[in-house]
Amino acid sequence: MKKRGAFLITCSLMFILPLSSCNEDSVTTVSKPTLRIRTEKNQELKVGEGINIVYSTYNTDKGVTFTSSNEEVVTVNEFGEVSAVGIGEATITIALIEDSSISDTINFVVTKNFFKDENGFKNGVVDLSNQEENGAIYVNDGQAQVLADFPSTKWYFKIHLERDSFTNGDQFGRWGVGSFLVDDAHVIGDTMFWFYLGQSGQESNLANVYIGGWRYDESIAGNSETQISSEPIDVSYGVDLTIYRDGITHYMVLNYGENLDDTIKYTYDVPLFEDKPTYPGIFGQNQVLIGTNYEASNDANVVDEKLKSFQVAESISINNIDNRLIKGKTYKITSTVLPNYTIDKSATYSLVNEVSGVSITSDGLLTISESVTDSEIEVKVISNSNKEVSATKVFNIIDEPVSETTLFQDGLTINDPEISEEEIVTKDGDTYIPLKVKGDKWMVSATFRTTKANEEYGIMSTIDGYGEYVRYGVNTSFSVDSSIYFDELNGNREEVSAVANGLLSSERNELSLFKDGNTYYLFINGNLSKRFISTLNEETTPVLYSSTSLTINNVSVITEETELTNILNSNPYFIGRYVTKNNNEYVIRKTDLGTATDINWPPVNDYATGIKSTKSYDTNFEISFKMKDIDPLVLGNGDIDSKILVYLKSERVSCSLQFVIKKYDGVNPSVKFCANLNDATWDEYDLPSEFDLMNNETEIRIVRTDLEVELYINGTRVFENERFMRNSNYWGKTTVATPGIGTFKCGVTIVDPQIKVSE
Repeated sequence: MKKRGAFLITCSLMFILPLSSCNEDSVTTVSKPTLRIRTEKNQELKVGEGINIVYSTYNTDKGVTFTSSNEEVVTVNEFGEVSAVGIGEATITIALIEDSSISDTINFVVTKNFFKDENGFKNGVVDLSNQEENGAIYVNDGQAQVLADFPSTKWYFKIHLERDSFTNGDQFGRWGVGSFLVDDAHVIGDTMFWFYLGQSGQESNLANVYIGGWRYDESIAGNSETQISSEPIDVSYGVDLTIYRDGITHYMVLNYGENLDDTIKYTYDVPLFEDKPTYPGIFGQNQVLIGTNYEASNDANVVDEKLKSFQVAESISINNIDNRLIKGKTYKITSTVLPNYTIDKSATYSLVNEVSGVSITSDGLLTISESVTDSEIEVKVISNSNKEVSATKVFNIIDEPVSETTLFQDGLTINDPEISEEEIVTKDGDTYIPLKVKGDKWMVSATFRTTKANEEYGIMSTIDGYGEYVRYGVNTSFSVDSSIYFDELNGNREEVSAVANGLLSSERNELSLFKDGNTYYLFINGNLSKRFISTLNEETTPVLYSSTSLTINNVSVITEETELTNILNSNPYFIGRYVTKNNNEYVIRKTDLGTATDINWPPVNDYATGIKSTKSYDTNFEISFKMKDIDPLVLGNGDIDSKILVYLKSERVSCSLQFVIKKYDGVNPSVKFCANLNDATWDEYDLPSEFDLMNNETEIRIVRTDLEVELYINGTRVFENERFMRNSNYWGKTTVATPGIGTFKCGVTIVDPQIKVSE
């Protein structure tokens, strides 16, 4: 019995031991890590929205990683915070750090509202509730702006607008589309450029067409508008308004009429918007509008394709003025496409008939070999935007002529002027006299004499054959004011600050053109007037030109580098037309430029009564000078309101220190002081009594720092620690500023002005 029992016990142990071993294993084995996503697996978001991914992990303390399959659609950070940034679809993968094979995904579909329907991006009374179905939107009241959510420096926007009525009695209210700058520094409604309609009289179906806006130009303190339609148009059928932005250029199209096939087109550059994204959108001033059939894009490729439909070439012509080609030379053939607002102005060039020794590339580089025997060739140009538009021109091939003078290429003149070393006499008609100079840095001066009105003369910078050029000259409109201008082939002409009663004489003027690469400095009778940046950045030849009979003498050419550098260094300021320079003194004449400029000195009157530094500064600087012979303009009633201004930043209307001359005691004028550092500031303060600015030469020193402006008069600092002298975020450490000194209805002599960088 005992043995049997022992056996049973042993057997029991045999069965028990393995069982005990299994139980021990189950206690020590670690469970496998797991991941559970608690956020809904399919998400629909709008651009700008976001969610936080909610998840749980088990049997791990090492966390998870988040990865977006397309960061242009959704982004995600290390905490699982998701942001929708662009239209499209994307997947976010959540994986365990401990074992990346353990993962899960969430799918995102991102869309966006066409118009931004949130505070800060719309004004007025608007209804955008139907936009998700591309339904009608409504502007119902107020000063309204509605932004399409396609911000960029390149976009297009189109919408059909109908005007239903007006509110607040504003029957002449404006309405249309625009380019709106909204960012951290500009709230909605602060800065915008418009293409729009304004109701004409009582008739609600007639409107004029305008461009304009609010603070879209540094010289505009408020709003501005320019009518671009010759007469009112019928808007009873509504209008299609399209606006494209490409960099600073805005292209605009208005379609109107019963079939919307009547068209007005316009282009306008807004330099203020350079490198700054803006929003397309619509606006209304107390108008009730209905918007339908809207579309937009800020995809650069889409915009480029859309722009091609804006305008194609209607005509083309070859530019090159001289039809003579010299053997052994290469010429650049160029063309002009019309209308000016044609987007694609490129063209393809070829020879009408092949000529041995002559070749031309498709982009117009024409080479004439020394061995060519033909006496003429015919060049053809075809517009790339409209293959049906073409033109041809015949050129004569000649040996290089020998010039009889040392200064001029008298064998290559046009219209046969009489030339000697001392004097040139031209005939009526367009005359061109090239000089024996070619380079990318030179200065040419000449004195022109004529008594003829409504003619032009000046100096050109041109490539061989005149395929490209810039031109600086005088328009002798003696019946009104003669003017100086600067223009570029296929570019816009810009008037320069000069009139007959200012720097410009009616009969004799010395003009100097200084070329430094693609930068051109313009001198009028010895005074530096303006600087232009050109697209013509290659070696060029200076050419004297005129459209009338006149006499040219005192022609000089400077090409030596050191001498050219000294000329620029000795002319540190651009000089206005009412300023005379005598060595280190600048005499600003007393003048009243009229109500059109009755705001402040530059840029309203283009520095006509002042001087502006040729250099800009992106650091702290100081200005010092003496002023004397103050001569305020006394108005008819005996009152005085004249100013001497020191501009800390000429790029804007304000940001200046002003010495304001007024007649307070009824007998002698007194001088007040105003720190006009921003558009909203105008408070006058008494100057210390020991300073007699009206009767003595006064030394002024101004230091602009990051924190404030310091003013020293005759070496003594005044207005120290005054709040009105402090920088209240009007400029930063790297704000670019161009200093200047000028007057408003006041004469003064500025002596030895100096501008230098301060510590």
